[in-house]
Amino acid sequence: RLVGITPAMREGSGMVEYSRLFPDRYVDCGIAEQHAVTMAAGLACEGMKPVVAIYSTFLQRGYDQLIHDVALQNLPVVFALDRAGIVGADGATHAGVFDIPYLRCVPNMAIACPSDENECRQLLTVAYAQQTPVAVRYPRGSGPGEAIQMALPELESVRAQIGKALIKRQGSDLLLLAFGPMLAPALKVGDELDATVVDMRWVKPLDEETLLNLVRHHSRIVVLEEGAVQGGAASAVMECLHHHRILRDVLALGVPDEFTEHGDPAGLLAEMGLDAPGVQAAIDGWDDLRRRLQPDRRCFGFFHPQLPGEPLIFVEVALVPDIADDVGPLLDKKSPLVESKKQRTAIFYSISNCQPGLRGVSLGNFLIKRVADRLMQEVPGLKAYSTLSPIPGFTRWLDQGAAIDPQQTSPSRLKKAEQALVTLGLHQAKWAERVRA
Repeated sequence: RLVGITPAMREGSGMVEYSRLFPDRYVDCGIAEQHAVTMAAGLACEGMKPVVAIYSTFLQRGYDQLIHDVALQNLPVVFALDRAGIVGADGATHAGVFDIPYLRCVPNMAIACPSDENECRQLLTVAYAQQTPVAVRYPRGSGPGEAIQMALPELESVRAQIGKALIKRQGSDLLLLAFGPMLAPALKVGDELDATVVDMRWVKPLDEETLLNLVRHHSRIVVLEEGAVQGGAASAVMECLHHHRILRDVLALGVPDEFTEHGDPAGLLAEMGLDAPGVQAAIDGWDDLRRRLQPDRRCFGFFHPQLPGEPLIFVEVALVPDIADDVGPLLDKKSPLVESKKQRTAIFYSISNCQPGLRGVSLGNFLIKRVADRLMQEVPGLKAYSTLSPIPGFTRWLDQGAAIDPQQTSPSRLKKAEQALVTLGLHQAKWAERVRA
């Protein structure tokens, strides 16, 4: 049932030997990509299993036929997308960087991204075993030199392998999701940074089960792809996380939003930062930016010993930089906070497990007010705000930087708050040391 089709790219797509061995199962339809796709659809309607060997960039010409003639009817056509990714010497017109975005949005389409020559052969087999349209994208040139497993499994046994990723390396908090040939630099970077590395293999369907299991144990995610970043594999990952209401930092590394120039593929990838040194440099810079933007948090909690049954009061102080300023010097750990002349903002949170209006809440906010006053005394030019203020005028007090009038507060409550400050080590004697720490 197999039929190989090419739009005048027999030599470029490596179909010379096939055309000689199976002349009755080979069609060269000339430079007519639209016709090649529609003919494949017609053959599939009659029970054949067509494989269209076509350059990624040339499939763009048959996009309408792919949607209406193949995908709409959910026909089992395999698209062997040659020259997917950076092509270098062929120039900007032949760069295959748009296929993931333009195929991922088409219903019924699946997209495979093999990482080497052996996996390419295996995923072509998995694609051929499907009863739906599948595109297998692979780059121009030779592979990284993986040994070829000549024996191929029965088609029925590999049909369920669609949408399955492979974990290649277990590491620490950093997760590298590599699509296609980006696995090679990802493994090198993974060894350097002790990262978990995954050969994703499929952009659509995405292996959500593996992805969701991994993100539970990793706070930093880097997606690597040799294709357009906008709408590409990284977009698929972030859409998945958003759908499942999971918030993670994601760094998307791929081809930027510009046309690629003529040149050596390796040189172009290095210029885009998609080789191992470039990927590691991007991650280092990203980590540095994350550290600089991360709030400097101080968390305190206490259970007042003199109030049996009183709920735990939790206070969190977040010192965040003014984003309008340079955040580098602001969070330089070598310079004490109190010596910083830059603007800082203090955000105070009061959380209590009792109902609003009870004394636990007001006591917690009273404590926050005292902390705010101390901070504004210690740090010149500090702005202070509260995210929870059940006490009337509480936010206004913080904005003005005024102290609470002890005359307006019951002596017992003032004593309790002062005792809480002592318990927490927030009394004046230790406050400057605490701020510097």
